[in-house]
Amino acid sequence: SSSIVSHSEEDAAICSDVGFCATLRSAFWFGNTVYATVEVRVNDSSVYKAEAVSQKLKMPTEELISLSSGTSPTALSSQSAYYSLGFKTAIDPWGGFVNIRVKTSQGTDTVRLPL
Repeated sequence: SSSIVSHSEEDAAICSDVGFCATLRSAFWFGNTVYATVEVRVNDSSVYKAEAVSQKLKMPTEELISLSSGTSPTALSSQSAYYSLGFKTAIDPWGGFVNIRVKTSQGTDTVRLPL
């Protein structure tokens, strides 16, 4: 249980000023890889879509780890996108963040989702 987190509640979302919200739905650390599921949804009626342009794992040591595997769907005003992300690390990630950089018609912003 110390290697798994899960957030199903709506108040776990972190919203940006450029028209999207992101939620770390689940994360687990197994076999030197952090696997995470992130939901991205449009929360502004003037935004048609939200596309992630970068996903990184920020370790508690401040080290940034690039995505090693994953999906990059587009969130639409009518439908959330669910990202499956994988980050290679042999170091305990708990206390770090999954950083998601998302582009919308209102601009680009990064949200930090705590692990």
